[in-house]
Amino acid sequence: MTAPQLLLGQTLRFVASPFDVPPDEAAWIETAGAVLIADGKIADLGPATEMRQRHPAARVTDLGQALITA
Repeated sequence: MTAPQLLLGQTLRFVASPFDVPPDEAAWIETAGAVLIADGKIADLGPATEMRQRHPAARVTDLGQALITA
C-alpha cells in the first residue's frame, strides 16, 4: 500500500446539478484547496490548511494554481 498523496491547488467540486439549481450554487471553488488520494481514489477534499492538519503523513504535491476537479 502506498502512502496517501495530498494534491494542493485550486479545487472545483460539484455539489448539485446545474440543471436543478442555479449554476453558481452547483459548484464550489476553493482557491487554496487540496484533494487526498488514497488507494487510487479520492478520500477527502477541502481547504489546504485543514487538509494538511488532517493528513500529516500524506505525501504533498503542490500544483500551484492548477485546477483540480473532484
